[in-house]
Amino acid sequence: METNVKPKENENAYSDGYMESCLLGTMVLNPKLMGIYCEKLELDDFTSDSNKLIFHFLKEYSIWHGNDITESKINSFFLEMKRKSPVYSIFGERDFYSTTIKYYLSLGTLNAPWDNNFYLGVKKLSLLRKISRLDLSPESIKNTEGFEDLSSSDILNKLLCKLQSLEKEAETEKSELLSEDLGAKLMSLLYNPPVGLNTPFSFINENMQGLCDNTVTFLGGLSNSGKSRLLVYLLTHLVVDSGVKVCLISNEMSKEDFYRIFLTTVLNLPALIKRHGVKASVTQKKLIKGDFTGKDGALLRPRENEDEHSFTLRALNENKELSTLYDILVFFRDYYEDCFYFVNLSSDYSPEKLSAVIKNMKQKGCRVFAYDTLKGYKSSEWQDLTQTATAFSELIKGDSDKIIGIATFQLTDATQLYSPEDLSSMNIATAKHIMHVCDNMLMFMRIKREDFGGYEIDNGVKPKNIDSSNYTDKSLVAVKIIKNRSGGGKDTIYALTADYNSNTWAENGIILPKR
Repeated sequence: METNVKPKENENAYSDGYMESCLLGTMVLNPKLMGIYCEKLELDDFTSDSNKLIFHFLKEYSIWHGNDITESKINSFFLEMKRKSPVYSIFGERDFYSTTIKYYLSLGTLNAPWDNNFYLGVKKLSLLRKISRLDLSPESIKNTEGFEDLSSSDILNKLLCKLQSLEKEAETEKSELLSEDLGAKLMSLLYNPPVGLNTPFSFINENMQGLCDNTVTFLGGLSNSGKSRLLVYLLTHLVVDSGVKVCLISNEMSKEDFYRIFLTTVLNLPALIKRHGVKASVTQKKLIKGDFTGKDGALLRPRENEDEHSFTLRALNENKELSTLYDILVFFRDYYEDCFYFVNLSSDYSPEKLSAVIKNMKQKGCRVFAYDTLKGYKSSEWQDLTQTATAFSELIKGDSDKIIGIATFQLTDATQLYSPEDLSSMNIATAKHIMHVCDNMLMFMRIKREDFGGYEIDNGVKPKNIDSSNYTDKSLVAVKIIKNRSGGGKDTIYALTADYNSNTWAENGIILPKR
């Protein structure tokens, strides 16, 4: 059988096990190949138990440690995998790197640079095994339950389904001729524009075509800069404006913290006010303090022996503002029921748990997944943060369903010393490599009041000085698009007015340094 493999050692050159071992060896020899082939191969592509285990080990290793292969890390990770799964005892008690990995390294060195040919050969042999398991003989079809009622078309369709499934499993590399049917592609774009969900911010909608399916957007900000508040505002708008189901996954914010922000956002959200037509403006501080008075002018509080239901009826009857706010929340519940989910991962925010949560929430119909905040699981090492970001990105971008991912991350503390125009990947706390696994990246920071004089805002008419009186109890926030695969607005700095107490955000235009 022709395999396109030309090993330097002829013994067992075309056997399944030898070819698999050579492929694994080239992956260890060139760690960059691990991430590539681990995505394309399956356990079922290997025949021997030892090769299956080595492949599984390399795949797990690449997830947690990337391309950084060292003897100490290999041995340490092997001991960890051995504790998790007894099947690894097949390799014995001896040093794993020197006894096993070195063997595969020798095969990789012996047969380099035939890695791609080995990959194609393993896939071909795997395909032949899968074909032999299909059992497409006439007798097997005759023995099918209900054969008497099958038409010729039914039989052909059954065979076609099996072959199509096999074709998908056996895929190796696909190439497409980009120069073909360019005119038709133009008309297809006009007929079905690749636009996503509208956000409350026009600079995202115009430059990034909104939030598109199977894309990941990262939002970076300093600690205590309003990342969680901005995320809740954005998600609540998507629920109201597009009617999609969203899921906010947090490894920091408690359910109580979330409710305080969420209630404030729903009550003040411009998109919702347009729906119910009632102008509302309430601060989170007022909600927490319960600063509502009754008919006697005193703060509404439960009376002695008054149960919660009785207190609720009396409070709503005595305070018109409170009654209005209550009606708005009931309006949101009735119209957007089962649309906004919250999951707290504070006890276990490992990549495995994150994957399980997204899978479960997809079954509930969630389309937008927001993760707050990216960080390594029980580690401050940049590699671990990169793995978390990569895992989240792969869950969103590699999914066959149309889902959208958003995640926040923290900028370095030194960012406070920067001006907005200097924001770049260097400001990403501990792991600038996360920039490479997302489709879009935005960074935002507050502009200090003492720096207002160095900027002006262009709202499309004429650049104006910043009026500090407009920011007595609000903040001026600068947002910079660091990465955008759609191509628009990169490095432009946009101005937002943020009222953190009411969690409302408004666009002002573009921020320009004074010349």
